[in-house]
Amino acid sequence: MALVAKDVMRSGVLSVPPDMELGALGDFLVSNRITGAAVTECGRLVGVVSRSDIVRVGSLGTALVGFVADELAGGEMRTETGTASMSVPADVRDSLVGHRVRDVMATSPVTVTPDTPVAKVAAMLHERHIHRVFVTDGGAPVGVISSLDLVQLIAEGRLRDA
Repeated sequence: MALVAKDVMRSGVLSVPPDMELGALGDFLVSNRITGAAVTECGRLVGVVSRSDIVRVGSLGTALVGFVADELAGGEMRTETGTASMSVPADVRDSLVGHRVRDVMATSPVTVTPDTPVAKVAAMLHERHIHRVFVTDGGAPVGVISSLDLVQLIAEGRLRDA
């Protein structure tokens, strides 16, 4: 039997509100080690925002893209006394003041139903050049499938019959 979205999705979708400041969003993405999040309002999916969207804000481009990429790739920061929590530097956060998630989010997130075949999910990711789709039920996000989730399925040999 072919795998469907509900078989491979990660539940517990991390989401942010549209009125969240971008500095707080940067901290949220880094601290949760994710590259994007659902934007929800009253429990309904209204958009998607990613670190790429943050980078598009003014002069932030060079400063944040390198910082976030390094932090997400490297995990926790190591110090001589152990580990330190990660956060967006104050000067980068200051450049985001006044900007909100609603200002940069994509308002048409790509969604699938829990019964969408995984092969169709993979085709959507490829054709639209995106990294995640949200699994929704009645407009509410119930799961997320990323391109890395599909890579993991391939590595585990679970996509043979998808």
